[in-house]
Amino acid sequence: PDLCLQLRDLFKFSNVPVVFEEVRLSELPGAASDSLESVCDSFLSNKVGIKGVISSPSGVSQLETLNMKFRRNLDLFANVVRIRSLNGLDTRHKDLDFVVIREQTEGEYSALEHASVPGVVESLKIITRTQ
Repeated sequence: PDLCLQLRDLFKFSNVPVVFEEVRLSELPGAASDSLESVCDSFLSNKVGIKGVISSPSGVSQLETLNMKFRRNLDLFANVVRIRSLNGLDTRHKDLDFVVIREQTEGEYSALEHASVPGVVESLKIITRTQ
């Protein structure tokens, strides 16, 4: 939420004509949360959104997290991150400029697993041609 709030303030102080619709999605007990359906509807109707981390409770076994459901509902199958060096910032690696694309609905994210015997969990890795 901090990044979203800072971006909202930056737009406000820079007089960027954007009206923010704030929705919240969380699995943590006691956290404010809208329904998954209403959050997805907001993203679909606005055609744009800023998504932060969706935390899941630790120690709770779930086949599919809220984050995974959110991605599937909106068909957000790729996490795209651009990495580039910033002028004037001294770092170990110089002149970086590339993009990392990580698929996030298949493979380990397919959520197909079962306990074959007590203490042993098998996870299926699913990869399709369409994704």
